[in-house]
Amino acid sequence: MHYPKKRNIHRLPHIYLDNTQYFITARTYKEFNYFHSDKKREILSECIKNAFDECNENLLAWVVLRNHYHLNCRIKNKDNLKKITKLINGKSSFLVNSLDDKRGRKVWHQYHDTILESEKDFWTRFNYIHCNPIKHDYVRSLDQLESYKFSSYNYYLKKYGKEWILSVFEEYSVIDFTKTPPD
Repeated sequence: MHYPKKRNIHRLPHIYLDNTQYFITARTYKEFNYFHSDKKREILSECIKNAFDECNENLLAWVVLRNHYHLNCRIKNKDNLKKITKLINGKSSFLVNSLDDKRGRKVWHQYHDTILESEKDFWTRFNYIHCNPIKHDYVRSLDQLESYKFSSYNYYLKKYGKEWILSVFEEYSVIDFTKTPPD
């Protein structure tokens, strides 16, 4: 386990293990929408793919949104988990800040990782990742997910087909990814 020097009691420590599947979430500083445009979400998407390629690790599912991203991955070498998040967050911060002419601006707050302990856990997070564009109003339904290009959804759609994806959604359903109506 890795504990920060000055530990925040509200933040769980990272657990770094070899040959482990993780669900990772990173959120922007103060939840600001730094990735509000297609161009900026493309930058972040490329940073994610490049970080996994550079570390020779397996990115299994991903989604990029305006102020956060989610990943499912298999990490062979535990030292690469921290390296991957540093590569993603460091490079995307640099590129977005350069685009906005805001060098040095803090973009990312922190990341959270969860060890995926079962097949059900993996597939439920897989579905959560791919349904996140619905949750955050980028698209309105499963039928429209194909139009959201900043996730791995279309990769799986092309590789296995719509019937397979729908069967995974049905078997490992996300409990509730809809927004709660305002009071």
